[in-house]
Amino acid sequence: MGDGDAMDTQARKQSGEKMTYDASGRPPHVFVMSDVRIVRFGLCELLRAARMDWNVTMGASAGDAVASHTSTLGNGNTGSASTRFDVVVLDMSMKDALDCARELSANRECCVVAFAAVDSDDALLAYVEAGIVGFVSREGSVADLIATVESALSGEAWLSPRLTGTLMRRLAELRSTHEPAAPSLGLTQREREILRLIDEGLSNKQIAARLVIELATVKIHVHHILEKTHAHRRGEAAAFLRRSRRSI
Repeated sequence: MGDGDAMDTQARKQSGEKMTYDASGRPPHVFVMSDVRIVRFGLCELLRAARMDWNVTMGASAGDAVASHTSTLGNGNTGSASTRFDVVVLDMSMKDALDCARELSANRECCVVAFAAVDSDDALLAYVEAGIVGFVSREGSVADLIATVESALSGEAWLSPRLTGTLMRRLAELRSTHEPAAPSLGLTQREREILRLIDEGLSNKQIAARLVIELATVKIHVHHILEKTHAHRRGEAAAFLRRSRRSI
């Protein structure tokens, strides 16, 4: 692929246009990164056998990835080494794997697919935040790996049902964590007590009997409660209590 083709491919990717793995006019370059020799050799051979049109290389580190890029320049192509591969299949068990995922994902010309023998929700979320576009679990098959790489080559993220569920739970937690705290009600101790009794469904008369105070006194407190909670009715004040229970 010449310089013009490379610039056109980059422009289309940055514009958000969906890319298929053969849209660039050259075989897709898939780099398998693992510091376990038998793992990277095994995956490399499996991918080569399954997709003979792919250029599959391998290495034990990010440095090997750069070397792999440089080695592709001998066929007359030009360009920076940082754009030579399309997808990195990354072994999460590597000591510096998370840093590699962040660095590689920062380059829009490269997608990262992670795999792991042992995985946890916290680890998966960390890698998603680092920018991976796919994940193959320890229960995954070769077909799962190929499908995930193909999705990455086509510009699509592929998440397993488990990872999707994990992300949904984390989003719910983040939403709960970042919800603005309810404003202070400025209620007196007696008003708080009466508001809780309102929430229990007691009438003004029943509240007066429970607290052994005059009915007129209860009505005054209720009036103040409605003003402070900006509620028009007792039920609205009770609902405010439930939303703001931690604040009062």
